[in-house]
Amino acid sequence: VDPQVEVRREALALLAYVNDLDGGLLALVRGSLEDDDALVVDAAIFALGEHLDRDAVERLATIALEHDDARCRESAVASLGAIGDDRGRAAVLAAFDDAPSSRSRTSKDPTSTPPSNGPPTTATGRCEPRSTNSTRKWTSRQVRERARAARTSLRGTRADPG
Repeated sequence: VDPQVEVRREALALLAYVNDLDGGLLALVRGSLEDDDALVVDAAIFALGEHLDRDAVERLATIALEHDDARCRESAVASLGAIGDDRGRAAVLAAFDDAPSSRSRTSKDPTSTPPSNGPPTTATGRCEPRSTNSTRKWTSRQVRERARAARTSLRGTRADPG
């Protein structure tokens, strides 16, 4: 691990786009989730989401719920959604109670993002995941619908149509 923060960030950003990372490199990326620099953690989260790393789900769920930096919590929710593992569902649903995360993830329509000269991006400015055809990926709409259904079944009443 390099002592310079900028080098760690850049290395993780590049690893997000490497095809077929081996287990050793993925383990190093997972280890970066414990970095003191929030932007290094954010880059690691993004890389793990891009590689659909199911071994990182529990740690990503913890970050989504407890990290001090809202960017890390938000990225963890996005990566958990991309991975689509049920072990991360509670953290994704809980993110709707996290005001900054809820606002940025649910109030923007990714399809309305204007075209740019760079790689395709989501509404939050992140590069689109390579795995856009994954049936496991949870969209914000799916998560909202599941949360509404769960709340309805808990209350025993009808969900608001909205």
